[in-house]
Amino acid sequence: MNARSRAASRLAGAGDTALWISAVALLVGFVIAFGARPAVVLSTAGLDDALFMRLGQSLAAGEWLGPYNQNTLAKGMGFPAFLAIANVTGLPFTLSLALWHAACAGFAAWVVRRITGSRIAGLLLLALLVFLPTLYFGDQTRAFRDVFYAGLTLALVASAVTLASRKALPGPVAIGLTGGLGAWWWLTREEGVWLIPTLLLIALLPLAGGFDGQPRPKGVRPMLRNLAPAGGALVIAALLITGVGAVNAAVYGRFVVNEVQDDNFEGALEALQAAAAPYADERVPVPADARAQIYRVSPAFAELRAAGLDGPMVKGFLDVGCQVDRRICGDIGGGWFFWALRDVTAAQGHHRSPAEAAAFYGRIEDEVRGACEDGRLQCKDWPVPLAPPMKASQIDDVEASLGAVVNVVTFGLPVWSDALPSDLGAPDGEALYDFLNRPHYVAPRVQRSVTGWYAGRGDRWFEVEVEDGSVTRFDRTDSPDIAIAFKDPGMARQRFIFEVDCPVERCAAALRFQDAPGVTVDLKALEPGGWPAGLGTFYVDAVEPDAARPLLKTRFSNGWMAVARGLNPLFRVVAVLGVLAAIVVVIRSLLARRITPLAVLCVALAGAVAARVLILALIDALSFPAANPVYAMPAAPLILMLAVVAGFGAFRGLRRPRV
Repeated sequence: MNARSRAASRLAGAGDTALWISAVALLVGFVIAFGARPAVVLSTAGLDDALFMRLGQSLAAGEWLGPYNQNTLAKGMGFPAFLAIANVTGLPFTLSLALWHAACAGFAAWVVRRITGSRIAGLLLLALLVFLPTLYFGDQTRAFRDVFYAGLTLALVASAVTLASRKALPGPVAIGLTGGLGAWWWLTREEGVWLIPTLLLIALLPLAGGFDGQPRPKGVRPMLRNLAPAGGALVIAALLITGVGAVNAAVYGRFVVNEVQDDNFEGALEALQAAAAPYADERVPVPADARAQIYRVSPAFAELRAAGLDGPMVKGFLDVGCQVDRRICGDIGGGWFFWALRDVTAAQGHHRSPAEAAAFYGRIEDEVRGACEDGRLQCKDWPVPLAPPMKASQIDDVEASLGAVVNVVTFGLPVWSDALPSDLGAPDGEALYDFLNRPHYVAPRVQRSVTGWYAGRGDRWFEVEVEDGSVTRFDRTDSPDIAIAFKDPGMARQRFIFEVDCPVERCAAALRFQDAPGVTVDLKALEPGGWPAGLGTFYVDAVEPDAARPLLKTRFSNGWMAVARGLNPLFRVVAVLGVLAAIVVVIRSLLARRITPLAVLCVALAGAVAARVLILALIDALSFPAANPVYAMPAAPLILMLAVVAGFGAFRGLRRPRV
């Protein structure tokens, strides 16, 4: 090796070291920044956060999913399992969530580095994933499954690519990891079908040849041999999912994985929606007029009227639905009908066991279908069980929702920082907080400290009253500089510091001045500066949260989040360029009359994003508002992975990786 070669080798080694250091710095910085965020603990969100925490509590206690009721098997156990694991580690919830996302992002970046042969591509994807603006919306630290699910989706796709491309991991490890992640993913949410086409396309990657330019396998046996690892992963996933159903059978008496996906429950919903067709109302799957007709022909469904399906028992669902969407006020909207149905069925005593519930829903389906067949009801099938039927008048709504969801997925929505205040008001609220290992959380009430000065006439002063709180400190201090500045010896004590306790949503304080009109200010929104008040000038030097200067980690976290939240325009450019690059890769493959692995991967990733967008658009138009960064979260990492892989392939070309 000559001197020039040795110099080039040293330079390359130094560059590799710098990249590794950068990757570690990104991961450590993210874990500190995200882990320091306050959690949102909602112990009264009985169908969401609190349900997940209670299921996780039971798992951590070795009691499987706990006592059976109508909600025990209504949502996947994947996220409660994560909460149980986090509880066992002793790490606070937000730190556990940060470590999970860091692990998934690091793994995906490693896979991209291996299939592209570019450490720069891997580092770029890692940087995008840890600064992903969608992560930093205020409510993303709830004990809610979407941030976890987004990381899980990314890890599953990356693992599937590793398995198909035979990169990064030994074959048996890749098979086991993909199968395990696939089962966990399927057990986390109820709409898992959206990613299936993508996973199938990735499984077929070996038939397109290798990322390093190896020829495609020819003949049936070589093709089957290349597809065998994907088959092995599928078998492992199926066995794990079946195992969960078997445990449910042993504990609760019936083999079922998720009751919302169960044939009996879905069949009952489909039959009810079909019978409601003549009375179809936008966003309402089974309107009151339709229910009145169905009660007459279905004795099973009529039991639910007596139990309160048209009474005060469902008032909570009516109120929440009306608050979210004024168009459904007065009836049970699509996002809440099947929950109301399950609650009323339980109140009637048919959810004592999964078998009894399934039998009851089966009766509803049989009776309603029978009435449809003999003409007692005029029915029209609608194939989507958890969404209301679509009317022709809603086509414009679907178009508008599609545009709104695309805007969210492509980072067009400004990132808001406000989070819901935590609510530990449930009887087991403190126990649920303990289960999360007592993270720093968004308190329902906060303390704020305000410092500044007031210059009116002489020593005239003011008082502070808080609308829904109290003043815990109010000190008046010396201000010789103000007396000099205003040439008024009476202003020698015009500086102040006051601290208040108030609700986190709005901290309204009334400032009352001597011999002058008062003014009301929101201390949460108050910023340094002065304004005319009380026949003088009221000047704020600083407003500190929690009546104390934030810790170093908090300041670091706030700075990191401020950067991430400001990157939306850049991420939008990345998303758009990524889609264009994918189109270039696919067109290049078609013109060459050769299906390349890169083109297949681009189509697979783009298909996953498109499927997620379509599902959310339909839900948003037909059921409840879903053009939301929380629901769009699983698509965000995938569009970034698409942008990096397609961008590298379109503008630089693939090269043989260096190991």
